[in-house]
Amino acid sequence: VYKWCQGVNNLADVWDTSDGQCVVLLETKFEKVYEKVDLTLLNRLLRLIVDHNIADYITAKNNININFKDMNHVNSFGIIRGLQFASFVFQYYSLILDLLVLGLTRASELAG
Repeated sequence: VYKWCQGVNNLADVWDTSDGQCVVLLETKFEKVYEKVDLTLLNRLLRLIVDHNIADYITAKNNININFKDMNHVNSFGIIRGLQFASFVFQYYSLILDLLVLGLTRASELAG
């Protein structure tokens, strides 16, 4: 909490309310993000930061048939836990969600 308060206080003119502005604290809870990741959107987002072949490989690894004994499941939505790059993909997708919640103006102010 202390680091967060220091970060807010270090922003330029954060307490300035002359133009009717205000400071808002937003707390939200993203539930089941792993299960709700859209693989097409994920592919487009990954192509922004990695080579398109690697982005296709990562999304193809999540879009597979899972077989266990006599049960079959086709995963076409969500990230499969346990893959080598799943934690990176989850952190990147969560960063995008955070930036969407903040909005373009505030996200660019926090980035510097």
